Amino acid sequence: MPFAGAVGVPAPAVAIGMSGLIFPLWAIGAAIFLGYEFTPAEGKALGATCLVGCYSLSFQGLWHIIANPLGGVFSIIFATIPFMYAVTWLVGFFVNVFGFDGKVLGQVCLQEMIPQIIASVACWMAGGTQPMLQIDLWFYILVLFGFFLFTHGYGGKGGAYYCGLFCFLSWIATVHLQFWWSGIFDPGPFW
Repeated sequence: MPFAGAVGVPAPAVAIGMSGLIFPLWAIGAAIFLGYEFTPAEGKALGATCLVGCYSLSFQGLWHIIANPLGGVFSIIFATIPFMYAVTWLVGFFVNVFGFDGKVLGQVCLQEMIPQIIASVACWMAGGTQPMLQIDLWFYILVLFGFFLFTHGYGGKGGAYYCGLFCFLSWIATVHLQFWWSGIFDPGPFW
């Protein structure tokens, strides 16, 4: 079995998956705060980052399945979550590049909140009780809700600000997962 990071999760899979996820989170968060109008040209650039996230997360999910087929709770959780978000970023790609209605992305994010909550609780129950891991996983729930608000126009600039803020916080959580939960650095009892 490949080098195992925190709690037996295949280290390279997490590092690779998270290395692609940082791009769309940063790009969309920055686009919101910099006041992008999400024109077709801007959409193509943002769509490219979404596609990078989709590919890296799909690769991570497949790696978990191949490295630990149907075994190990953490490997199953860390395969389920990346596949779920790979679909999110694939929809984000189509919304940004081809101009599809952004509400579709918001609906996808809203329905993904429930499996993300279940996965976060399952991770806790399986022994992933480190506070920072749980904070990371719950930031993703908040950013999903932010995308729903932003794409549906709820909250106006406040909804957009909320989405951008949680994109950046989720970016920090993703960097944490990339380096500490992949096993590159020892996560220790808190991290």
